[in-house]
Amino acid sequence: MLFYRTPTIQGIWDLESNWGANVGVRYSFLKDNAILSLQCNDVFESIYPNTKVRFEIQNQDVNQNAYKRNITLSFTYKFKGYKDKGHKEVDTSRFGIQ
Repeated sequence: MLFYRTPTIQGIWDLESNWGANVGVRYSFLKDNAILSLQCNDVFESIYPNTKVRFEIQNQDVNQNAYKRNITLSFTYKFKGYKDKGHKEVDTSRFGIQ
């Protein structure tokens, strides 16, 4: 996933343009019963815009990009033999609904 956001103004905050990239890969094996996936969010640590305030005597610069990247590795296994027992009907007689 890639995106680009143009510069914006939110109240007294000036948000610089920013962009981001998330990547992921998924591999199924063992007759599609096992899934191994790897995902990385905010690959280049650029998703959060730098913000600035220049309002009267306020002068603030905020960089929120530090330590926002994350990497996730997950393993999922679907056990065979699960049988759905079906769904029970909900008793709605006390609500006056027939």
